Amino acid sequence: MKAPSQKTLLLIFSALLLLALLLLLLAPHGGVGAVEICQNGQLLYRLPATEQVQTLTIAAADGGYNVVSWSAAGAQVTAADCPDRLCVRRGLVAHGGLPIVCLPHRLSVEIVESGDSDDGGDLDAITGQ
Repeated sequence: MKAPSQKTLLLIFSALLLLALLLLLLAPHGGVGAVEICQNGQLLYRLPATEQVQTLTIAAADGGYNVVSWSAAGAQVTAADCPDRLCVRRGLVAHGGLPIVCLPHRLSVEIVESGDSDDGGDLDAITGQ
């Protein structure tokens, strides 16, 4: 029996990669349930998502600030006085997983999807507790 050619293997690999990407993109997301704002590793606010855009100014320890806006569409840092403003350039985040982070002000803004629960009722996949 003849081994598959490199072209055939590349085609199969590409098809599997495309299928995995489509499954990831089309997987249902819970939507924005709440927004968690943490500073210096401490949870400052857990704010429910609303249809109207809400805005909050967070003061940093160095005298700086971040302006966070959120709604049912997602959350974003709309203004900041940090040197690089990467948190502002991150734009609107509509799904959980990757938070908005401002390193100079030690701030993170994360989406909690409406299907997520933080009540401790879920089992840990590693320890089973």
